[in-house]
Amino acid sequence: MKLPVNNTCPGDTIPIYRLYNNRWMYNDSNHRFTTDTTEVKAMALKNWVSEGLVMCGAGG
Repeated sequence: MKLPVNNTCPGDTIPIYRLYNNRWMYNDSNHRFTTDTTEVKAMALKNWVSEGLVMCGAGG
């Protein structure tokens, strides 16, 4: 795992995005991680909060 630099992953890695369900007040908060930007958009439509690019995984 590597961290993104200027919101970009090195060429030999893949971007990993994090989303948050923002349910801390119900004591069932949760994070989801995905490499698929289509999934990020779909989950955002279901009221998940996109926290953006958070790390870079091996195998780009």
